[in-house]
Amino acid sequence: MLPKTQTALLILITAFIAAMPGRADDVHATLDRADELAKSGKPEESNLLYREALKSDPECWGAYLGIGRNYFTAGEYEKASAAFEQAAELQPSNPELFYWLGRSYIQQQQPDKIPELLARQTLPSPIPPRHTSRWRELTTRGMKSTTPNAKLPWP
Repeated sequence: MLPKTQTALLILITAFIAAMPGRADDVHATLDRADELAKSGKPEESNLLYREALKSDPECWGAYLGIGRNYFTAGEYEKASAAFEQAAELQPSNPELFYWLGRSYIQQQQPDKIPELLARQTLPSPIPPRHTSRWRELTTRGMKSTTPNAKLPWP
């Protein structure tokens, strides 16, 4: 057991550290401001803030995602793919990253990269194993069932 002065000092230091603004909070605030700028149609200013967040935290996958979305919206699909690739390397379990990366491949007329992309994903399948063959069948037909208003075979 610590003496009372050491315990009091430890509590004081812990409270001081907790009251300090953290780097993660600053990065999140910067990302929020960048997202707002992107939504208001200012992608250049938004990308500057995303890059500022990357200076603070080089592994901030959210900044790469935002930069990629801005490039995608501007029609710069190669730059968008590069940003989404960097984000996917940092966060391989985020489906949104793979969604945007797949869309950018399609826009670049590179749909052959999508199976590799799906293999890289580290997500568990949302489809029960007993239904994966039916899922493949539906997806190879463009998700169109042969009967109108057909129900999918899983709940």
